[in-house]
Amino acid sequence: MSAPIIAFFNNKGGVGKTSLVFHLSWMYADLGINVLAADLDPQSNLTAAFLEDELLEKFWPDGEHSNTIFGSIEPLLRGTGDIVEKPYVERIDERINLLIGDLELGRPVKAYERWAKRIPEVYSEEILGKKPKTGGVGSQNQMGSVRHYRSLMPMAQEAHKPIFHLRPADGAIGSLQNAIHDARDNFKQLAVEIARRCKIDIPNNLN
Repeated sequence: MSAPIIAFFNNKGGVGKTSLVFHLSWMYADLGINVLAADLDPQSNLTAAFLEDELLEKFWPDGEHSNTIFGSIEPLLRGTGDIVEKPYVERIDERINLLIGDLELGRPVKAYERWAKRIPEVYSEEILGKKPKTGGVGSQNQMGSVRHYRSLMPMAQEAHKPIFHLRPADGAIGSLQNAIHDARDNFKQLAVEIARRCKIDIPNNLN
């Protein structure tokens, strides 16, 4: 079974790609789906959304970045080997794992595309615990639009959690609870629709 790939892309910055992927990753986890989030953006904002600053310093030290996506293709760039077969995967949650982005991806590399094609194999091995079958890389899909919750986003960024996981302890009090409820409904609706189009079964039905 090949892992389905859902890709979000846009040439314009600041349109919400990172926020959308971050929140859908958590929503799919809530729905019982194992997620491998791959941060392929040279700005690595998705990685920064998932990880605390202390961890970012650990993965982005001066020198080699062996545990990032760039580190996975660096041997080929240096002429010392091929792209890494089993890249490092950081566990975020019981159902969410992250392929860590890297600012070094800002420079164009042909090996990048080759490595990206191995993401389904990494998903099968690291997330599903299954040896991937040969042939095909799964279905690739990109989709849509989602409401922007301006008042909640700063809180979510500070807490490194999706806006629909915010609690009063995070500062989400009063009328913001209604917005959180709406956000959860909206992201669930979007996640279910994307899953339907990608033919992904959803094991859990959240109320």
